[in-house]
Amino acid sequence: MRTKKLTDRLKSQGQALGADLIGVCQVGDLALNREEIEKVLPASKYVVVIAVAHSRSIDFSANIQVKQYDTVYTYEEVRNVSLKLVRFLEKEGFKAVAVPSFIPIDMGPEKKGMRGAISWRHAAVAAGLGCLGASGLFLSRVFGPRIRLGGLVTNAPLQADAKVQEQVCLECGECLKSCPVGALKRYGKVDKKLCGDRIFSFGLRKAMEITESLLAALPDQRREIIKSYDFREIWQTLMVGNYYYCWNCVSACPVGVSKNADL
Repeated sequence: MRTKKLTDRLKSQGQALGADLIGVCQVGDLALNREEIEKVLPASKYVVVIAVAHSRSIDFSANIQVKQYDTVYTYEEVRNVSLKLVRFLEKEGFKAVAVPSFIPIDMGPEKKGMRGAISWRHAAVAAGLGCLGASGLFLSRVFGPRIRLGGLVTNAPLQADAKVQEQVCLECGECLKSCPVGALKRYGKVDKKLCGDRIFSFGLRKAMEITESLLAALPDQRREIIKSYDFREIWQTLMVGNYYYCWNCVSACPVGVSKNADL
């Protein structure tokens, strides 16, 4: 009874803080992340998954800066809810740690920024919030892929949620057809390098490329590089902390699209 009561209070608090979806799974449900989770918080038992939805109107915008702005804000909301729920659990006498959903991320020689401590899309499935779609993205029945995920780990005695049994993905293939670089090879199979090069057009690889160009260039060429669009865009990426440049598969997905024509 105490377990259910604490879980209900935690979820109510999360929703009041701005979470659109919130679920709980056991650490043991995430076998591939178990070792990392143990490093994050030894003896933790549960993972609390927070989902915050994007603006429903963002799909209709052709302005990339607007899409980036919405993405940054949505990630910030996930972070804020996660950190406040950590404080809530600590006040209840338990240990809890919020885990980054985006950045910072381990940039060491093994991971090279390709994997976080927790695969939040798999955690969301384990926590009963939805399923993985043909795009490899997490889909909820209400929002489709138009959400950002994150959360926390804790040793608090919570009640885990049951997995969703229904197949949320319609398997229509619209996401596969929408990919401009062909990174979505078949259902659930993603060429991460192709996808990464597109979605992170001005991320680490581009920063390394332009740095190498500067080192190899003659003085006049360096000035041109520094004045270039690429250099300005990298600067903006560093300032804003967001380097998403493609949302095609998200926008193409019919799951979670409002039936209201105005939305």
